[in-house]
Amino acid sequence: MLDAALSDKEQKLLELFTKNEELVNVVEKVILGVLNIQGVPQKGIKAYPLINAALVPASNASSLNKSNEQIGQETRAIWEAVNILGKAFNDIKLYNKQETGNKVVKNEAR
Repeated sequence: MLDAALSDKEQKLLELFTKNEELVNVVEKVILGVLNIQGVPQKGIKAYPLINAALVPASNASSLNKSNEQIGQETRAIWEAVNILGKAFNDIKLYNKQETGNKVVKNEAR
């Protein structure tokens, strides 16, 4: 988890943030959505299929004399970055502490 890098106050703020599931989803959509919707046709929006983060390494390959191997490495790096962002959101969501209340659990063995 992120505990080692976060102060107690920051951890509490993350906990408060994650209690609002809609807000977490909106923030995730804003950050990851830019990557997810690039080049994807959407209702009412003109499609620009060449505007896509995954195509950036190939789009300038000729002018920069990139090999296919370099293009593949850069494409993999983009995928890894998106994957890391997704994992970061999963880590943030772990701060959503469910309230257990003060239930008294009866020991049935007694």
